[in-house]
Amino acid sequence: MKKIFLILMSAVMLMLCGCEEKKDSEKTLNEPDSMYIEGPCIVLEDGQYMIVKDENNPIVMSCADKSVFDNLTTGDIIKIECKVIMETYPAKTTILDLEFIKDGKPEDISQDLLTNLEGMGWVAVK
Repeated sequence: MKKIFLILMSAVMLMLCGCEEKKDSEKTLNEPDSMYIEGPCIVLEDGQYMIVKDENNPIVMSCADKSVFDNLTTGDIIKIECKVIMETYPAKTTILDLEFIKDGKPEDISQDLLTNLEGMGWVAVK
């Protein structure tokens, strides 16, 4: 009887040790660090917004708080914080934060990129 009790207590202790709360300093593959991207904004006719990374890589941005996009115009330079970029074309991400850097103009964005996007139905507001 004592052996069964000892085995059960050992099993309970092992289970409790495995239920430890995760510390902030511990990272897992499912929790990537934030990344920051700075580039021009593209305002689309359908009400969506993109940021252009490295002059030629558009990323469609979404955010639970749509007001973060208020007052942005095509060409404005912005900086976003995000965790994951989906590998589609154009890429997609959910932003955590958006910072306006400076005013810009639609002419500051590559015409080849805008033409390519327009051919896929992504029409920029100029």
